[in-house]
Amino acid sequence: MSRRIYVRHSGYHGQNTLFSLPATDGPNKDRVHYETVVAACSIFVINHADLRLSTSEAGGPWVLSDVDGLISAGDYFLHVASRDPSDTEPFPIVPNFRSWPFPHGGLGSLWQQASINDKNEARELGFPSQPLTAESCRITNKRLVTENAHILPVSEKPWFSSNDMCRYGEELFGRTGEAIADTDSNLIRLRRDAHRLWDTVQISIVPRKDDVGTGKAAWFTQMMRDDDELRQDWHCKRLQSLARCAPEYLFARFAWGIFPRLHGFLQAGRPRRLTIYNKLNGKIETRMFSSGECRDFTVGQGKGRSASSTKKRARNESSDPIDDDDELECNESLEDLDGCNFSPHDTSKRSNEGNFDSESGGMPSRKRDCRRKRSSHERTETDDIDHLEKRQRREWNDYLRGHDVLNENTRGRPLVRT
Repeated sequence: MSRRIYVRHSGYHGQNTLFSLPATDGPNKDRVHYETVVAACSIFVINHADLRLSTSEAGGPWVLSDVDGLISAGDYFLHVASRDPSDTEPFPIVPNFRSWPFPHGGLGSLWQQASINDKNEARELGFPSQPLTAESCRITNKRLVTENAHILPVSEKPWFSSNDMCRYGEELFGRTGEAIADTDSNLIRLRRDAHRLWDTVQISIVPRKDDVGTGKAAWFTQMMRDDDELRQDWHCKRLQSLARCAPEYLFARFAWGIFPRLHGFLQAGRPRRLTIYNKLNGKIETRMFSSGECRDFTVGQGKGRSASSTKKRARNESSDPIDDDDELECNESLEDLDGCNFSPHDTSKRSNEGNFDSESGGMPSRKRDCRRKRSSHERTETDDIDHLEKRQRREWNDYLRGHDVLNENTRGRPLVRT
């Protein structure tokens, strides 16, 4: 029977499982790599470094790994140390990848060391001396049926830009912002079957100590779901050199693949204390979110493409029949208008009853007490900025909840008030 490790939130009683991972390490295949578990926990608690795992909800004794860096399968409670004693609420959780700010300057030591060792070994061997397309699969070391695979999906280009990821990578070729998602620094060479497993988040890449070789930190595969074939053929395999890849991109990819494991916690039907990054003002918002809001954050996460159809959304946005600031303001609801159950912009359901006024858009004039907001040419520059700000805020909130990428017309435009 497959065994797992369950990490629970110590601030909630019941329905408190944050995530789980299959226990596939050790001689009996019933243990998990401790540093990988801690890395996932740190991501969920907005990159907090002072974390502890315990078998007790109250805390202590703290769990330590064995000589092989492993811990047994079972239930563990996550505790965040160094918290303000006056803060008695549950520690906040980042709900999804798009809400997560990258920890600049805070990459774990094992991740850094694996990259340093990899680059040193590659330099001694003269790698990379060939183009990316000439490389073998980084997992299987086979050359047939290999193809380029993105470390972070292109659907997360806005995340690259908002998190200033252009500071990492050695082969950016002068590209910045979202364009770096398509550089060699964000690509690895994989055989087609490995590429499929990679894109469907069945395997990930993490650093471990190489017990068979030098005992130094190196890059290994990590299976993300229970499967005998995955365990036998794809788990804990040391990778070929990833010297082209920035370790920051690999850590971000690990985060992207681990966040969908929060779905059970967020879809449990109860409020949760969450923390999200707001790109529009550069601030982090922390508060209690309703059960419905929590569920919204699970939309489209862990998919290589956007959750909703880009073509459909583009078609809807291009029509743009009504400007938000030109909508009607009415003092009476539609239900009060003699049973006329239709939208003021829908002419397909108009009744023949009542006195209709063409200037009022088919609404019964005797019951109408409406006024129109100022037209676009009457708005001031401040109004335009307010409108753009609202639109950007709406788009950013939609993006955080998994709906498409940001609108090209408003993304990145400065909001300057004069």
